[in-house]
Amino acid sequence: MLSDPTHLKLAFKALRMWATEQPLHHSLTPAEREFMARRRIETAFEDFNAPSPFQRLYRDVFACQMAAATALRKDLKAIGVPSRLYKGAAVVEQMLGGEPFSVMRDVDLVVPPDCAAKARAVLRHHGFHQSDFDLETRSLRDTDARRVAAYEAASYELYAFSRIERVALPSALADCPQLWQRAPIWHDGDSVLVLVTVDVHVRAAEDILAEYLWRGTKEHSFIDRSVEAWLLATRYYLDLVRQKKRPILRDLFYLTRLLPQVDIGQCLELADRHDTLPAFYYTYNFLQAAGMPVDPLPPDILLKGNRKNDFGWQYGKLTGTLDASPSLAA
Repeated sequence: MLSDPTHLKLAFKALRMWATEQPLHHSLTPAEREFMARRRIETAFEDFNAPSPFQRLYRDVFACQMAAATALRKDLKAIGVPSRLYKGAAVVEQMLGGEPFSVMRDVDLVVPPDCAAKARAVLRHHGFHQSDFDLETRSLRDTDARRVAAYEAASYELYAFSRIERVALPSALADCPQLWQRAPIWHDGDSVLVLVTVDVHVRAAEDILAEYLWRGTKEHSFIDRSVEAWLLATRYYLDLVRQKKRPILRDLFYLTRLLPQVDIGQCLELADRHDTLPAFYYTYNFLQAAGMPVDPLPPDILLKGNRKNDFGWQYGKLTGTLDASPSLAA
């Protein structure tokens, strides 16, 4: 899945150092930057005390996204609708001190299932539309209402809401858009077009109840960290199994900071309850081997519960190696 062995080696060196909170300060060549940016991990090489023009742009984009999310959550609260940040924005705010890690495609919000209609109304009031982005015209095009309805009927989230904003174009980046221009940001004259997209979740997944997203007091701004870690680790493993086309490595960097701070017992309890122990085990132990400062999980965890979602190690797909024969056969 990742083809360049030199760039891949550098990526995993960065992961190892990131896991121990010692970022690898390295001036990326254009080829290295393109490789890392496609996997959303170029920020792992930044010196945050002397950020590159790329990171300064990512900060502006993230500020734009979070300003929209903050305004939405304020108005949702005003009409009695609780909401929480979820996934990337939550990890960045909680674990990275608000420092964006590359550029996020969207901001994920959680609202109660019975408040979906109110959330839709608030988003529309703020100028968001359930529309798709037309790259040629750099504009939003109407999406057939039947398509939106069909998507939502079969999904754990509403069809994405988007609006277009702009931020200043750093002069140092004007002549090299190929090194930073990818969804949701595009070079547009003397500015950067930002497609601000909000995903509204009413459940964690098709087969996982909404209640997990609301553990703790509803006033909390983020979902429970242990729930976040379990969902993120499980989803990453299952994406590998399904051979997703783009191997985004950023979630692994998120997890190396998140997992040492959570209640692993709670993660394992959730994984056992939802037949995802193998997914959590393989992801956790892969990151431990990559440098995450934790003890490995014992392999007998795999013998507990249902193993219908045990597809073996799978992480050889990322490292360019063959998977070893399993020591414990299903």
